[in-house]
Amino acid sequence: MQSSAQDEDDPSADVDSRETVSGATTSSSSLGSSRSLGVGASGEGDGPSPPKRQRTATAGMTKFVDTMTPEEKEQIDESLARAVYAKGLPLSVFEGGHFQKAFNRLRPAYVKPPSRYKLSGPLLDKEYAKIEAINKEKFQSSKCKAVMLDGCANTRTEHVINFIVCTPEPIFYNYKIVGDSVENHEFIATEIKKVLRDVNEKNVFLLVTDNAAVMKAAWEVIETEFPHITAVGCAAHCLNLLFKDLVAIPKLSKLILVANSIVKAIKKSYRNLAVFREKQKAKYGNLSISLKLASKTRWAGSAITLNSLMRNKAAIQETVVNDDLTFKETVRQWALDNTKFWERVKIALDMLKPLHACVTLIESNKALLSDVFYLTKKYSTAVTTNLRNLRFKRTDRQNVKRILRERESFTVKPIHKASFLLDPRYREQENMLSDDDVIEAIDFITKMSEHLELNEGAVTANLAELRTKTGFFGRESVWSAAERMAPNIWWDGICSRQPLAPIAGRLLSLPPSAAESERNWKLLKYIHSKPRNRLQNERVKKLVALKAGLNGESKGPVNKPFFTVAEIDTFFESYLPGESTLVRADGQGEEEVDSEAEEDDPDDDELESDGSLSDLEAGSDWSEGDELSGDEDEEPPSPPRRRQQSPPGPPPRRSTRCRR
Repeated sequence: MQSSAQDEDDPSADVDSRETVSGATTSSSSLGSSRSLGVGASGEGDGPSPPKRQRTATAGMTKFVDTMTPEEKEQIDESLARAVYAKGLPLSVFEGGHFQKAFNRLRPAYVKPPSRYKLSGPLLDKEYAKIEAINKEKFQSSKCKAVMLDGCANTRTEHVINFIVCTPEPIFYNYKIVGDSVENHEFIATEIKKVLRDVNEKNVFLLVTDNAAVMKAAWEVIETEFPHITAVGCAAHCLNLLFKDLVAIPKLSKLILVANSIVKAIKKSYRNLAVFREKQKAKYGNLSISLKLASKTRWAGSAITLNSLMRNKAAIQETVVNDDLTFKETVRQWALDNTKFWERVKIALDMLKPLHACVTLIESNKALLSDVFYLTKKYSTAVTTNLRNLRFKRTDRQNVKRILRERESFTVKPIHKASFLLDPRYREQENMLSDDDVIEAIDFITKMSEHLELNEGAVTANLAELRTKTGFFGRESVWSAAERMAPNIWWDGICSRQPLAPIAGRLLSLPPSAAESERNWKLLKYIHSKPRNRLQNERVKKLVALKAGLNGESKGPVNKPFFTVAEIDTFFESYLPGESTLVRADGQGEEEVDSEAEEDDPDDDELESDGSLSDLEAGSDWSEGDELSGDEDEEPPSPPRRRQQSPPGPPPRRSTRCRR
């Protein structure tokens, strides 16, 4: 059909075809006569040589026929369906003529790609059954698992509970639509028990959830029925709650409100933002970063807001002095005139940035359960050491220390301490464990050995050899191998015959947070978006499972990644304040600096720049006459001398100049 259409459009094609036919006829007659005369195939002899056959595109295409069996078409349909599911493409992607034309050019016999019905029905069910079978095999074969869950609302505002099972590879398990059920601790505990029994609860050792009160109540139910399972709060969420407590300190909350008002004054006006971006490009070029606002539930974003403000200080100041732009006078004062504002931003960053580093590390898929104890201790030590240099008043320093103690006790459990004790990466940092910490870790290891039916005496003796580096652990080659492989691989491979190996290998493959659940929510929102809000929940579950499973399948075999101690230290220390922020250039002593910082500052009264700041306290938060001291047990210095009051006289004339 294609050949005839071409002949009608192109007159020369008819001539070419006739020449081809005639040439073929001549060739056959000549060959017949040559054979009758006894001429060989080479054309030698007295007779004329046969003419060569002319080859044209038309003649070649008439001999090309593409065929396809039903089995081959089904294989192509399945391959296309997997590509659609792996990339989260719309199920109607192949509808319309363009894809059909493209497929027809690639394979003329493939004229009908899978329809929306097939992609959302038979093909989806078939691929999901394959992924589900693979996941079930992983659940049953894994010797150590963790279950994590998190709740959220989908596009239709239906409440959904997301379950992830780590083997240690994180695998999407299920979405549970709450519906009209009462989401109390009994309901949540019942759903958790269903998951535990389906994935073989004997090999589940950790349950990770958020820190909601209903979740904590469900912990007690699970730990009572399954004593070998430890329920903990998400470490990343715990550190975010520590952020929340710190930024609630009056002086920090007031500072962050002012910072937010400056950012909003620039970003909420298109003219202000356009001028700011011009100044930003001229000042910083490609190294510029945008102004950022923290979300309501991500309190760690406060550090990002302050950091973006500090990095754009010069551009902000050049923007607010532009008389053609509209800014409130108080915003101009704080951004330009008030020198102490920027000093306070730097002080707040010195305290909050290291905590932001901890959150970033814990949320990584390379973090291990043992890293929780190490990072929590590092941050507490860094803040406590630098607390005097932050020039807080005494009551605020006491509040900071109290907050650190309470959040550390809430975040770090015996399972974290046991993991830290058994992690070969931290063999040089073992002195961070107190005597009470060591006892809690040993008790937990003993309890776990009972569940695994191990010899408790042999396990305890092996733990003593590990801590003293004697016996098997006295060889340097054993410890040098730990620097080149993941901790659980080190225990399961190098130390596999040691009594501690079954316990250590399991603990050091467990996740520290429910960050994988948060990442899975992004898949849900990508698949079940507003334009696709009519997708049924069961279909959404299958599409999310396929997108997660097929993308993970393309990455190859899972080898649990990990941070080295040097990587953790380098990353954490990059967030610590520099020496210039800790030591005064004028060489003043700490008591002199502290007493100067405690003077009443009239600028604090001017924080009420707009309606968003109107609920702030009117008094000074940075320097209300509270004595400073380094620690609670130190003897407080003598109170500052009060100024001599002048004798009563006529009231002074009110100044018309604005207070700065």
